[in-house]
Amino acid sequence: MDDLETTILISSIFAILCIMINLFILILIYRTKPRLHTINHLLISNTSFISIFYSIMFLIDYIYMIFINSDTSHLTCRFRSYFTYVSIGELMHSIMIQAISRFFFVILSTKYRWLTTIQTHYILISIQWLIVLFLTLPILIFDTARFYPRSFCWIIPEYNNIDLYLFIINFILPFLTVIFIYFYILNRVHKIKRNQIIMSNSIQHQKRDLIILRNTMILISIGLMASIPNIILSIHYYDIIYSIHLVCLTFSVTLVALCNVLLDREIRQTIQNYFQRQTIQVTRIQIINVKEREMQIFSKRTNNHS
Repeated sequence: MDDLETTILISSIFAILCIMINLFILILIYRTKPRLHTINHLLISNTSFISIFYSIMFLIDYIYMIFINSDTSHLTCRFRSYFTYVSIGELMHSIMIQAISRFFFVILSTKYRWLTTIQTHYILISIQWLIVLFLTLPILIFDTARFYPRSFCWIIPEYNNIDLYLFIINFILPFLTVIFIYFYILNRVHKIKRNQIIMSNSIQHQKRDLIILRNTMILISIGLMASIPNIILSIHYYDIIYSIHLVCLTFSVTLVALCNVLLDREIRQTIQNYFQRQTIQVTRIQIINVKEREMQIFSKRTNNHS
């Protein structure tokens, strides 16, 4: 096994782990009614579904790189490139619309109540998918990706302008949007604190929204940091940086999935409650078994005496 195959193996393990974690999140949200049937968890489900799509796309790319040597078509390579970039864009934009949703609730909900409905968020998710699918079309329109043995179907250097364009809309734009919304709401909270007329529970709601936005900033920052090796590679190629880049592609999305579990209070408490119930149930069964054994011992002793 050479260095490339070792790197792909490690990255594939993270991709499979990511799929498992996100499937767990989706099943947990679906089965936990009504606690996790909220707009916030609808958006988390969207991110989890996209993370699964993202991981599957990279697993397909790895399979083509190592095992499928017969398909040398530039066209199929370009289609794989398109859907890979779509999965990256959908992931980052799904995190961005979590911040936009908080903006709806905190800033616009009083005047535009319809923005906080579940139907609006289904439309928001649909628009997110369609926009990313459309914005990534230059990969298919132009001859941006070509097949090379044991290589990813990335955008070739001749189309660095398209690569830069995709980096801006898939990473810079979502990151700046989340940053802007976070500090806008943070400034609003400080203003409310100075206004004594506003009730204290309003401040608590704002703080809760800030916590959700803080979590969103963590997720978007993970995605942005995962792109750093790619930026370095666009300047100069290094084998070690390329290996780190391949691992970061799936490690970062796995980290996002773990953060969804660890940072979301409702999901975390639901898991804790489940394990507490299981522990109590096991303890009860053990107590019942002990009592049954004691009764059997007592019954044997009584029979012996008689």
